[in-house]
Amino acid sequence: MQVRRAVDAFRNAGASIKLVSLESLSVVRTTAIQCGIHRPNQDLNAILLKGEEFKNFSMGKRMEKVDRIFFDGKRKPF
Repeated sequence: MQVRRAVDAFRNAGASIKLVSLESLSVVRTTAIQCGIHRPNQDLNAILLKGEEFKNFSMGKRMEKVDRIFFDGKRKPF
């Protein structure tokens, strides 16, 4: 799968991959797993949340959590 290889290449280069979508969280989770963005057995500290939750965080809390967020569903983060 080309997408999975691209995700792996970016991850190996040190990039953090995020998936933001207007789909439901269950669809986003499935897509993230299929594309290799989320690895349930390896990403133990990952956070799944809706854009509205992220939007309501203070800037400090956003910065604290942004590296652990791997995908977002239903809303745009800002």
